[in-house]
This record gives sequence, C-alpha cells and structure tokens, in this order.
Amino acid sequence: MRNWLPVLVGVGLAACAGGASPGPSGPLAGSLEVQVLGDTVWLGLHVTNTSGAPLELEFTSAQRFDFEVRTTGGEEVWRWSADRAFAQAVGSERLEPEATWQERVQWVAGGRKGEYVAVGRLVATDHPVELSARVELGED
Repeated sequence: MRNWLPVLVGVGLAACAGGASPGPSGPLAGSLEVQVLGDTVWLGLHVTNTSGAPLELEFTSAQRFDFEVRTTGGEEVWRWSADRAFAQAVGSERLEPEATWQERVQWVAGGRKGEYVAVGRLVATDHPVELSARVELGED
C-alpha cells in the first residue's frame, strides 16, 4: 500500500482588490495540497488574505470552489462540481487580513495509474485563484 504523498504548491497571486493594499504578490497567497493514499487522492485548496485589509470575495452563484484532475495532455478526468447543482444567486464571502479560506475534497482514482494534473480553484469573480500540482498514481 502506498503512503501519503504530500505535494504542496505555494503561489503568490497577483490579484488586487479595490481599496486593498496588496503586498508584493497581491492580496492573496495560495497553495494546493495533494495527498495520495492508494486509490484515493485528497485535494486541499488554501487561500490566504495577505493584505492588511479585509477582502470581499464576490461570486455569481453558491459555488465557491472547484477541483479537477486532468491528464498531462489536458483531458479532464474528474471534476468535483460535475454532479452538483448550485443556486444561481450572487453572493460574497469576507476574508479578514491573514485569514485562510480552505476546502478539501477527495477523488477516487478508480485504478488509474500514471501522471495527472490536479487543479484547485477559488471561483470568486474579483479574486479568482487557480493552482495546479502534479499527481503521480503508481503501483500499490
């Protein structure tokens, strides 16, 4: 059996909110965590407000995030939101300074082997975040 394989990808994001004082990389920093345990892949998206001011994250529906897994050639293999419905209502989430917004989901690989690309997204219209990381599915 394969042990947990943590892969952490950190990225400074160059998004800027009106009225916010972004640092050198903008007001948000993010990471995508990937953990493989046998046939299960855990995906964790973390987004931190690195500005000194609260940020209002705007959304066009009740959906706040999404995850997907693609082949290295770009073909979608799995998407977290594929079998879900979201209320079509505009909304927002407040992210205080130094606060981290996070989500974690699992994907069952169904016996797949090889190299894939995991993608995590914060789907805010004013501060969209998209991060990716390599996923290696090998022999048990």
